Formats: sequence, C-alpha cells, structure tokens
Amino acid sequence: MKAAFFFLITTSLTSGLFNHAPHQKVSGACVAISIPAPSLSDTVNGRMNDTQFLISAYNTGIYEVKAAKLARRQTGARKVRKFAVASMVSQDTMNKNIMALLTIKGIAIPEQVPSGLKAGFEDLNSWMGKEFNDKYLAASIETNKGSVALYRLMSVNSKDADVRHFAKDAAARAQVMVDSASSLLKYIDRPVTSTW
Repeated sequence: MKAAFFFLITTSLTSGLFNHAPHQKVSGACVAISIPAPSLSDTVNGRMNDTQFLISAYNTGIYEVKAAKLARRQTGARKVRKFAVASMVSQDTMNKNIMALLTIKGIAIPEQVPSGLKAGFEDLNSWMGKEFNDKYLAASIETNKGSVALYRLMSVNSKDADVRHFAKDAAARAQVMVDSASSLLKYIDRPVTSTW
C-alpha cells in the first residue's frame, strides 16, 4: 500500500523527486502538493533504518514548524492561529528529541533543506485568506496522518529502544494534531447561518 504525505514529507523518503503533478485536489477548495512516500511496509521489511527515520522525521518537523509560523502570520482566523501555535510547540518538542537522539547516536543533523520541502512551502506561501486556511489545515491533516502511521510502525519495528520510545510519543503527538486540524477544518468550513 502506498501512502502520500502532503507537502511536508522529506526527501530522505522520496529521494527529492516529485513523481506526481505538483498540485492535486484534496477536497473542496483545498489543494496540496502530494509527494509519494514509500509503502509503510518498508519499515517492516527493514528498508527504512533508524537513521533514515530520524532524519526524515527531523526534516518534516522543520517544515511543520515553518508552515505553522507562516500560518501565524498569514491567517486572519484566530482558531487557525491558535492551532498553528500548538502545532509549532508540539513539533518543536519532537525536533529537540530527534536532535538529541541524532547527537547521541553520532548522526549528523541535516544542514540542507530538501528541495521537495522548499517547493511545498513556497506553494503554501502563495495562498491567502480562507484558501490558505483550508490548504494549511488539509496539508497538516494528511502529513500528520502519514506520520502517525510511520511512527506507529517504527515504535514496534525499530531495533533501538530510544527510537521506539520516541516514535511512540511522536505518534501520540501527531494524532492530536490530526484530530485538532480535522475538527478545526470542519468548524471553519461549516456554513454561516443567520439566527435573526
């Protein structure tokens, strides 16, 4: 089964290549960049090792923080801004944990931003207003759904206890973001009714 992480997935998973058209319809007016991800069974089959997983999670986290900062600036919706702050805080915590694991294991922290992530961020940056809110929330939902699935697999299949512990915690944090963004997207997309 192939999964698609939307606009924030890292090139350590995709080798930096876009194999799909840069824009794909997600729902309604929401448009997100879709970057193919490996099958989730790759972690079970040992195709993704702990180093690749940590670097992938780190790169995705950097862009989730960057997208949340952009949302704080570009949205006029108070609830979207509040979600962006919560997302930023949660992801920043995970990024610090990943950096600690990378350092302990002697793995170099990536210095360069993957090109696929740059393109996704530039696309998000080009939207304003309701379209931005819809796109940001839809992308956050899809990215975090993919992350939850991958983190859950790594929490079981990693050979390293520290990585398993991180992945279990990260899966729970990412699921909270999926649930929050899903609720918020339904809230901001509901029709306005008059009560007079």
